[in-house]
Amino acid sequence: MFGSAVLEVVVGLLAVYLLIGAISATLTAVISSVAGERYLRVALSETLGQDWADSLLAAKLYAGRPLSRIPAAVFTVVLMKKMDVDPNTGAPRPDEASTPDAVRSVVAAAQGSSARIKAGLEALVLSIKDRAGYASRRLALGVAFALALLFTVAMDIDTLALGTAFWQEQAVRAAVTGAAQSSSGTGLEDAFNAISQYDIPAGWLEPPQTLSGWFLKVMGLVLTTLSVWVVAVMGARGLTRLLGTAEDGTNVVARTEAERWEALSGTPPTQGEARPD
Repeated sequence: MFGSAVLEVVVGLLAVYLLIGAISATLTAVISSVAGERYLRVALSETLGQDWADSLLAAKLYAGRPLSRIPAAVFTVVLMKKMDVDPNTGAPRPDEASTPDAVRSVVAAAQGSSARIKAGLEALVLSIKDRAGYASRRLALGVAFALALLFTVAMDIDTLALGTAFWQEQAVRAAVTGAAQSSSGTGLEDAFNAISQYDIPAGWLEPPQTLSGWFLKVMGLVLTTLSVWVVAVMGARGLTRLLGTAEDGTNVVARTEAERWEALSGTPPTQGEARPD
């Protein structure tokens, strides 16, 4: 259909990777989204203490919204309200015993400037969210790999065996490449219905009988797992952005201030992990 048997084999394998990767990506996006909320709650509690974290989490200002979507500036408004502010200077009173050490550090660095206190608090929240986001992204990588490995091994999706089958069976290549070109939502389903009519090596129907056979089987499963993993990670990231859980609405200037605050306060960086765009 594409005029090249090699190209059709590649398209056929990609179709298999995309099908399994789409399932893995959906599950990964759901799991990482739920875990991300949990990571953020824990990070807030560890940095600000349970009392201040509970005040942030219970604020009516953003009730019902995912925490990851709340801009750091909005959290800052709640923090400022929580603080015992001196009406003359706009700074927290020094005798406020419940003020977290992190907030006290912001106040000390601000040198009495209410504007700098607000900017420092916003940057502090951003660094907390970045650490939680890093943990969530790391979890997503692990979940995506585990799902890719699970589906690959459970269904015996061997890249080497499938590639050989696609190369030898022109009708199978035509079915899969036709699905890849089809605009119908049932294209892949039709393709795999067609594939099921042929003797495709999948499903552990005939396990290898020799050491060399097992070596090739493991290599094929590894190739499939890595390919599906890449598709799952990219798909999960796309779904996360599409669902609006990756961005928190914070502008670039505030993120730059977060980096400045981390350097000023000695907050551990997120191990080189890039901030969300």
